[in-house]
Amino acid sequence: MIDIHGLAEKRNWDVNLGTHLGKNISNDQALFSLLYQRLINAGFNVTIDQPFMGAIHTISGSLKKKYPEIWTLQIEINCGITNKKVNFDKFEKLLKVLKNWLNSIENF
Repeated sequence: MIDIHGLAEKRNWDVNLGTHLGKNISNDQALFSLLYQRLINAGFNVTIDQPFMGAIHTISGSLKKKYPEIWTLQIEINCGITNKKVNFDKFEKLLKVLKNWLNSIENF
């Protein structure tokens, strides 16, 4: 389960991946690592669990608690990428990374 949110434009990074200190991705860390590496390789500035962790009071955290067998991830995308025409190329690149990653999941 992937929960996508907007990250305030004032933040200094492009994407924050909330794993609840690894708890939400513990049943498939390779899947998370693949996304993280693809984002980094594409030139995105990525943080993990900073400032948002995807903890218990979030959709991904509460679903993981209720259904521990599922894999959850909270993805926060900087609104400067998604809401500004000047960053359209960067937004397209991000969509391509996410699409390719999602398409690769069926191989896991």
